[in-house]
Amino acid sequence: MLRKLTEAVVAEKEHRLALSKLESSLNDSEVGAASLTTWRMEIEAWEMDHSQSMTQASVRLELAQRDANELEDGTTISLHAEVTCSVLISTGIDIEDAQCRLRVNSSTLGQHATDIQRTKVLTRRNALQCRLDAWTNIQKLYMPVVPNLRISAHLPTDSNSDDSGCPVPDPTSGKAEDFQLLLPSEICDVMPCNKTLLETEWSLHFAQATDALTECRPNTRAHKSMDAVEERLMLSHAKYARAHKALLSLARHLDHTGWEHKLQPLKKTHLRPIGDFGQQTQGTAIMSWIWLTHGISSDDSEGLQDSLRVEWCKAQARHNRWLEEGDSWELCATLPTIEQPEEKEGMIAYAYRQAHIRRGLVAAFAEHWKRVPQLVASNFDFDPSADDVDGVSLDAPPCEYSEGSDD
Repeated sequence: MLRKLTEAVVAEKEHRLALSKLESSLNDSEVGAASLTTWRMEIEAWEMDHSQSMTQASVRLELAQRDANELEDGTTISLHAEVTCSVLISTGIDIEDAQCRLRVNSSTLGQHATDIQRTKVLTRRNALQCRLDAWTNIQKLYMPVVPNLRISAHLPTDSNSDDSGCPVPDPTSGKAEDFQLLLPSEICDVMPCNKTLLETEWSLHFAQATDALTECRPNTRAHKSMDAVEERLMLSHAKYARAHKALLSLARHLDHTGWEHKLQPLKKTHLRPIGDFGQQTQGTAIMSWIWLTHGISSDDSEGLQDSLRVEWCKAQARHNRWLEEGDSWELCATLPTIEQPEEKEGMIAYAYRQAHIRRGLVAAFAEHWKRVPQLVASNFDFDPSADDVDGVSLDAPPCEYSEGSDD
């Protein structure tokens, strides 16, 4: 009974946190908050909290507006007539995406690829190389340390810790898709970088990671061509991994904290459909964190709000189930022991035989259960692992009974 109560307390806490995260993500936008209000009206009153997600489009608009204000005020520090530092970084991030897509497409070319397929890839590679030449010429103005870093051959190495499945770039290949851009996030650990460049890249990568998560979710619900879905999911996963890696590097130099709770490391096992809980059962399942982040409820795509409604109801039911489980075992724990008189001789004999075993267990049970009131009264924040619940058992060998030894 104590083991079951402890399990219920731990499970209730886990599912209370999972329900809290899901409700927080649903309550993140007007669409999600409206849906949540409707669902809650059937059960209880709901308190809403609105906020807007930051997307790449909104960040780029904000940066463009900042550039415009600086031009009007005469405070702009632009080293190029047409390209500001924000445009340089945003263009570099776009080139990174183009490189990733080209690596994926070129890796699918087999030995029997047609001339048309090879021509398309080669044409895209040539166009990308032209973009790289123009971009690196401007990069020299804002990041003068980069040319010397390229010449020194001490380029930062890419650990490629993500498991998206996207082909790994080979800087020694000489191909446009494998060229190292050396954005501020890639060199800030070995070379000094302008803080404006770091802040600009941080804002863009943070929005990129948020957009990439949004792209991953519909792909986990799609029922179209599996090849097309897998490719889009791989590209979105790789985009998120690049953004997350850049944020980790930039955060060390910009003192940004707290963002790791929203943008966690993304693994393939996290890319599950909204109703897929892997190897978990419905009673113990917790949704993948990608469905619990802020911004998901602003997606008003067909079927998503219905799916969220169903999963919110399931999360609510799981939390209530474990809460009731804890209350049930709490009630059992506080019930007095009731000794029922037995009428049959065999049961009476068995009761005498087991009497001193039960009495011997009283002290052990009292020791193990002495902290139950504290466990229940702690609002499920008490750590039950401090007590060893093993060792108490009713499966003791029978003892010899001598008449008169027990009443």
